[in-house]
Amino acid sequence: MTPKSKRSSRSDGEQSELSSRGQQVALLLNKIWAGSQSAMSRDVGVSQSTVSRVVGGQLDLSPRFLRLLAKDPRVSAAWIHEGVGQPLQESGADDSTLPIFDRLLSAAELTSAAAPSAERQPVASELCLPARYFLRLNGSDAVVQPSAHGLLAGDRMLFQAFAASPRAEDLSPGAYCAVRLDDRSLVMGKLSSGNTAGRYELAWLDDGSATGQPAKRVRGMMFDGAGPVGQPSVRRVRRTSIVGIALQLVRDLK
Repeated sequence: MTPKSKRSSRSDGEQSELSSRGQQVALLLNKIWAGSQSAMSRDVGVSQSTVSRVVGGQLDLSPRFLRLLAKDPRVSAAWIHEGVGQPLQESGADDSTLPIFDRLLSAAELTSAAAPSAERQPVASELCLPARYFLRLNGSDAVVQPSAHGLLAGDRMLFQAFAASPRAEDLSPGAYCAVRLDDRSLVMGKLSSGNTAGRYELAWLDDGSATGQPAKRVRGMMFDGAGPVGQPSVRRVRRTSIVGIALQLVRDLK
């Protein structure tokens, strides 16, 4: 075998290992994070481009990425290190539940010990991810009042809290979101259209103006509350003001 062919052989072997590692990460990506590279990168602590390149077989799984994956309680360390056993750890009794709260929470509040929840909602294992919780709507919530929203007291909205500024792919028109006001309070909004010069339009925002309270400011932009609740003028917020987004709605059948 010529030196040239030896180099080619080593390259083929390395590429095979890259592909194998990439397939492992891709399997975890689909089983735990439902194919969302942004969610995986956020939970594990690596960049989305790193996830994309590893899954695509363009980058080897670094020792740091491997270590971070093995630390995730849902991942089998033996499988990710040695390929032994099943990819996922056996689920315990409470592993497939999420906490229920009666108010919006930031990622910091959700992970803090100061935010306990006595109730938990069973969910499918693939939905049970960090920084997720259920918001239970009450009859006094502004989002329940306008019939146009179609939401009822007792409905539970599955929220994903963002520890950092959300990516564009995390936000979609029509989704309800948690918006942080300048006074640090959190209110509900509903995304109207996509990104416009770094800002997102809201078709509705519970900013207090509908209840006779003074209009509030979000990142330097005043919301005047024009129009009745559920039908205000379009408002805009910066992406950094959006700290969570609703993914699903759960309603008990009566």
